[in-house]
Amino acid sequence: MGDHDQSRDHRRKRHNKGYRAKEKDDGNPFLSSKKAPSILTKSSAEKNAHQTKSVESSLQVPNQPKQPTIILKSRDASSPNPRSKTDTANGPSNNTPKTPSTDVQSLLAPYPHMQQTAVKLIDENLEFHAGLVQSFLTEQTDFTVIGVIGLQGTGKSTLLSQLVSNAEHSIFPVQTQANILECTHCTTGMDIYVSSNRLILLDTQPILSPSLMDISVMQRKTSPIYDAPGVNKSSAEYASLEIHSLQLSAFIFSVCHVVLFVQDWFIDPNLVRFIQATEMLKPSNITNRPEEYYEYFPEGVFIHNKVPSCDFLKHNIGDIQVRVISFRCTIFYFVACFQVPEMEDTANFTRVMSTIKKHLSGTSRRNFTINTLSEKNWLLYAAKIWDHIRKSSYFLEYNRYLP
Repeated sequence: MGDHDQSRDHRRKRHNKGYRAKEKDDGNPFLSSKKAPSILTKSSAEKNAHQTKSVESSLQVPNQPKQPTIILKSRDASSPNPRSKTDTANGPSNNTPKTPSTDVQSLLAPYPHMQQTAVKLIDENLEFHAGLVQSFLTEQTDFTVIGVIGLQGTGKSTLLSQLVSNAEHSIFPVQTQANILECTHCTTGMDIYVSSNRLILLDTQPILSPSLMDISVMQRKTSPIYDAPGVNKSSAEYASLEIHSLQLSAFIFSVCHVVLFVQDWFIDPNLVRFIQATEMLKPSNITNRPEEYYEYFPEGVFIHNKVPSCDFLKHNIGDIQVRVISFRCTIFYFVACFQVPEMEDTANFTRVMSTIKKHLSGTSRRNFTINTLSEKNWLLYAAKIWDHIRKSSYFLEYNRYLP
């Protein structure tokens, strides 16, 4: 059998095999019902528009990334009011007008002040008490502190009482007829009174009082001055009295805007000498920084009480001013003198007291420190000053050089 015959048989077998496969496909109904796939194409107009848009986008600068969108909730949405649930449960709430703020009410409310009498700031044992007066002080800075210094029976308490009240009732304790006959004092330590027009008045016990020295001798109170070296034992009581008077006066000089020097004589050289010693021993401003050093001095006003009218002639007043200025005290850079008549002379007494009030209200108020103090801060400052005075060794050293 030749090669030609083998190739013919091979073609015949392939033809028969393909014919049988076609018959098998024609017998399958699923294959016969299969549809030809449909191809979707765009129209020529759409193709041209798409190509134009792609060309324009390729010529443009790439877009910047979009900024994130931040959605903020309102305060009511983020922290709902707990009252809203209650209002929703109880029904719709009525729109009531809002009340004024507490700040406005506090500004319109009257300032706290003492009603009848003064309270104790420094007791007879020279202990400082700030709790009694703290509730009457505010945070405002517009206030005036007035203190008084004088000998026994010169009318210090009466004068301070007349500055805030014209009534017969005295705010500070005054001498009675029994006190005058027994030669005893009324004020012990220091009393304080806060008025409605923000006047802070400080009434002190009399300086160099024989009544206080008599009480000290009778009670024999222990004092560090009594056992101090170089002190005469016989004069220890008087030295203790003078040191206590100097301490109270130094405190008045440090915490008052105006100091009233009340005397019942033409001019008392002992009082002026006492003022000079007080100015020398007065502590300076309490600060921890040397650059904040601040020396404070109040304004001094001389009140001459119980003096005859002839002592207040024009040439006598000029003589008083020249003598006081000659003592070279810093507090006496300007001397204001007032003659107070008897209280029985109601018209003249009222006129003089009105003049004194106008003068005190017009005085310049220096700052106690570099920073302006409020009333409550002034009380804290006064407590620090008193503690500094009590612990100071200058007073004991001064006592050693007394005659």
